[in-house]
Amino acid sequence: MPPSNRLSSSGETLGGALARLEVDLSFALALLDSRSFRTLVLDGRSVLNARMALDAGWLRIEASNSTITRDRVGHENDPACDFAELVSNAGLTTTGVGRRSIDAAEASARRLVLSLLTARPSDFARLLDLAPLVEVATYRVAMRAVTVLDERRRDVLAAMSAGAREASELLVNYRDLVDTMGRATLIGVDAGSPWLMGMARSFAWSSWTPSFPGSRERDLQSALIGARSASRFGPEVIDDYLKIFRRAEHPLIALDALLGLTAIGLRHSSARDALVHALDAEMAQLSERKALRPDLVALGYAAARRALRDGRLAKLDGRDLGVNAFDFDTSGEAPAFKFVAAAVEIPALEFVTMGLKPNQTTPDVARSRFAQAWVGDFVDLEGLPPTAFGRA
Repeated sequence: MPPSNRLSSSGETLGGALARLEVDLSFALALLDSRSFRTLVLDGRSVLNARMALDAGWLRIEASNSTITRDRVGHENDPACDFAELVSNAGLTTTGVGRRSIDAAEASARRLVLSLLTARPSDFARLLDLAPLVEVATYRVAMRAVTVLDERRRDVLAAMSAGAREASELLVNYRDLVDTMGRATLIGVDAGSPWLMGMARSFAWSSWTPSFPGSRERDLQSALIGARSASRFGPEVIDDYLKIFRRAEHPLIALDALLGLTAIGLRHSSARDALVHALDAEMAQLSERKALRPDLVALGYAAARRALRDGRLAKLDGRDLGVNAFDFDTSGEAPAFKFVAAAVEIPALEFVTMGLKPNQTTPDVARSRFAQAWVGDFVDLEGLPPTAFGRA
């Protein structure tokens, strides 16, 4: 299941996660922009350090300015509190100064949140600049998007299969939500912050991996964002990925594990040799395992091994990011493995500027991408158990 327990309240909706992000941003922007609001929050103190969720970063508040840092700065005895405590303090947001400051910041905060949906590059870049403040909240949005996709997928398939009038709208909405999930993931994981490992260790992995929400949609952009996510979790999750690979019966789960492991090895060169040896040992046992389409698994293993040994940075410029990420050609290469090195290294903003924008998501494009992932080939959505990846 997705890692929701340390990231959001039980039952929180996607709308709730977006609203919480907007509230946090409004408060933070007010502190960054308004001296009078900083003075109000300081309440006579010369400095106050506000700790972000899961220790992702700090907002250091002084009368002259507020600064965003990854690690706490200043004297160890400087006053500190949780940022969430400040935001929830009604006395700071209902007074005249506080209310005016928050109101002034709300429009900017709303525009930044909307950039997760609209992919406006300048606002997305601003969110990346604010990452220590927002990365936990944006990753929470990504995980809520995963849940909504799980809830909608079968209804979208049914409407498309029946030729229902609402099918086109459902397909476009589904595609836009996949892209929103990807953009939120990029911001959440880009820095590879320590809280990612804390979150990953807070629950038992079954079919979930950091890369799986993207891989299972099968378009190249989503799969590469998933791979980038795996690389940011780092070598500490290699054993978890190997366990997923070892027990994978469905080829997509195995290919996702191979892609995630490849991304980790490419970003963390010190783990590369041991990782290749571990994959060699796993593949030596493939014939003894229960696995659907072992030929595809073998192709994925060979492609992963080549990428790890070669590490060439095949450029993504001008690439159609909607192609099937795991479509192996006659040479045994697939786009996901061919471009994984680039996905690990390029700036996150490039995924946004290269990717399909919501207002360009035509019904035909949305239908093609959904069918690529969830119709035919080796995917039978209706035949999968709820705990596989129909509702992973």
